[in-house]
Formats: sequence, C-alpha cells, structure tokens
Amino acid sequence: MKIKICARDLQNMLKTAKGLELRKLDRDVQKSLLIKGDRIIMSNVHTQLESKFYVDVIEPGETLIPEPTLKMIENFKSGSITITENTITHGSKELKYMPGPVDGFHTIDDEIFYELFTVTEKELSHLLEVNYSTGEDKTRPVLQGIEVRENKFIALNGYYSSIREGNFNCKEQIIISQDIWKTLLKTLNKKSDKIVKVSWDKDKLVKFEFEDFVIKGKLYENWMMKPEDIITKNNTTEVILEANKLIESLKLMDKLTKDEQIVLLSFTDDKLEIKTKTDMNIMTDEIEISKSGEDVKIAFNIKYLLAVVNQYKKENVKVELKGHYNAMIFRGENKLDLVLPVRLSEDYGW
Repeated sequence: MKIKICARDLQNMLKTAKGLELRKLDRDVQKSLLIKGDRIIMSNVHTQLESKFYVDVIEPGETLIPEPTLKMIENFKSGSITITENTITHGSKELKYMPGPVDGFHTIDDEIFYELFTVTEKELSHLLEVNYSTGEDKTRPVLQGIEVRENKFIALNGYYSSIREGNFNCKEQIIISQDIWKTLLKTLNKKSDKIVKVSWDKDKLVKFEFEDFVIKGKLYENWMMKPEDIITKNNTTEVILEANKLIESLKLMDKLTKDEQIVLLSFTDDKLEIKTKTDMNIMTDEIEISKSGEDVKIAFNIKYLLAVVNQYKKENVKVELKGHYNAMIFRGENKLDLVLPVRLSEDYGW
C-alpha cells in the first residue's frame, strides 16, 4: 500500500482524536491509527473518528500505525506525508515502523444512513454547551450523555440541568455518549456555518458528518428523567440580575468553603443578600436586582450554583423561583438552566 496526505490534515485528526481519550484504554491496539484504502480511522471501540479529507491512494492496501510511531508523526506539521505498510516519509526524513495487527483493531463499519437532522457547526457548539451538566457516575452512564429530542439538547446530573434549543427538529429521541460529545467538541469550529449532518441506524449507533471528519458511536440506552418535569409552573418570583456580580461573589465564597458547603440567597425587593459560613468564617454580600413577586430565601450547594450561573457570564439573566423547595431556573436566549436547592434543617442557624 502507499498513500500521500497533507500533514496538516493528519495533525488535525490526531488532535481531534484526543476527544476519544485513547491513552486511557487498556487495549494498546486501539491507540493505533488504521489506514484502509482512502480511509484513516481511530477508534476506542465505542466511538470512531474517520477521515473525509482527501487521501491520494497510490497503491491500495491497509496498515496499522502504532501509538509510539504516532507520537513521532505529531512532529510532521507541514507539506505532505507518504505512508506505506512500514515506512513514513516526510521531506528528506524517513521513519520505518512495525505495523500493528490490523485484524485486532475494532472498527464501526455498520450502515448508519437514516438522517435525523442537520445543524451548522456554530449551532452545534451552542447545543453542546449542556455538557457541563452531565454526570460522572459510571454506574449510571446515561447521566454522562446528552439527550437529543425535538429541537433540544439536554443534560442533567441529579443536581442541576441544562437545556439548549436550536433551529432543527429531531423526530427521534437519542442519548449521545460522553465519548461522542467530547470528540465533537474537539472537532467543530465554533464560528463556522458549515453543515453537520446527523444520522443513525434506527437502533444503537449515531453518525456526525463534518466536512473533513466523520464521528460514529454507540448511543446510551434507557432514558433520563425529563427536566421539564421539575420546572415549576406559575412561578411566584421573577428576578433580573447581573450574572457577573453573582459569579464574583460566589467565587470568593467558594474559596472559604468545603465541597458540600451551603450558600443562602435572600431575594428582597431590590437586592439579593448572599451568605455562607464555615466553622471559622461567615461571609456576606449583596447585589442589586430587579424583582417582582414574593420574597424568597433559598439555599444551594455553592459549587452547583456556581456551575450554573457561570453559563450566563456578561448577561443580565432572568431568574424564576417558586418558594424555597423548588428549582431555581435561569433563562437566556435559546437556553435554560436549573439548579435544585438544599433543604436546610430548622436548627441550621440561618
């Protein structure tokens, strides 16, 4: 076999493949790069990155380039690269390598051609903002995923949730895996209006087609709890506040606190009082707000609240509340985030 490719294209692929977290795999063979005809493939078994950029096939064939050799290729950043079954040539440099076992390398070659929807890369970037709300609980992998349905991307982890809306319509309900969305984040151009086509096999696999790459992967089974079910109706309090001021206060308080530390928010007519305490310290702050409706006193895990408010930097954000037991809801343009409160015991001292 013999192919010739642009070094920059290969560099982009190796960079994008970091989303697959190949170096964490137990199977060394899957850390390799497969060349098969005009296809260049990297895969962690569950998720696959495949080239769509131009590959000049001089002699058809296949080879598997092992991880140690790929580390050397990362230094070839300009011009073209010629690859055979055991050599890599870049300018005057020739690197001989021992190919890996092609038969032992797992690929996803299933047909995935039922179109679900299309979006631009820019819009996909917006939709994937929900990834901060995914969980890390390996016993419930579905919470590590992102649900796609109708015109929404949805993530939740049991403490807070995020919804982003887009200009598309997915008539099916799927949950893309953590491997897939991490690779998508490495692939897309946040400012590009180029189209991404999304397809599935009507069962367990999904495919995202970019101009230069294809990402294939397995979907999570089961379903998430719908965050819409915990979005309160007929909210009794609405607030407009400057998110950056709340973020600044919470960040300072977070430096005092432990992982499970609580922050208390007291919404009154024209101000928000913020308070946290530890065994050694009590810190308070207040910021101006615009409020309609009832006064509310409500408590949160400070880290969870900060994670949500961080999504609204530089915004005057609308906040909705209904008492001190229901979720606090943040609304922006084509997005919604919510965080669940902490129920304080009567003897908490606040």
